[in-house]
Amino acid sequence: MVKLEEVTDEKVGVFPNGTEDEEVFPKEPEAAADEGSESEDDEDDFDEEETLYERIIALKQIFPKEQRNLAASAVSTASSLLHKGGNLLWIVSSSVLLLSLPYAVALSSEQQLIEMEKEMSLQQSSNDVLAPGADSAFAPAAA
Repeated sequence: MVKLEEVTDEKVGVFPNGTEDEEVFPKEPEAAADEGSESEDDEDDFDEEETLYERIIALKQIFPKEQRNLAASAVSTASSLLHKGGNLLWIVSSSVLLLSLPYAVALSSEQQLIEMEKEMSLQQSSNDVLAPGADSAFAPAAA
């Protein structure tokens, strides 16, 4: 705990041996300015009884109402745009999937069919090269 004691003007700058503060440490103009900032720092001390909610509410006093309204409208506009953008993205992506997926499956099956036809024609041509008259040997003999 800190004990506060009021100091009168008569006691300021007087040491116990009777010498005065200005004789030992002469005041400079900068020192006087520093003393003013110390008193401002005392005002900025955190009050332990003050809640976080109270500190946030106190921030309203810092910014003018016009700036608060401008910030609130910017945030609401941004959130509205994000919401609408998300909806648009959902519509576009689901439409692309619904329209392009059947096309991709059909194209893939068509490619497989073409590939199988090529493979069968290559196999038939290789059989013709290996045994040119083999088909007539399997035909029923007309006697």
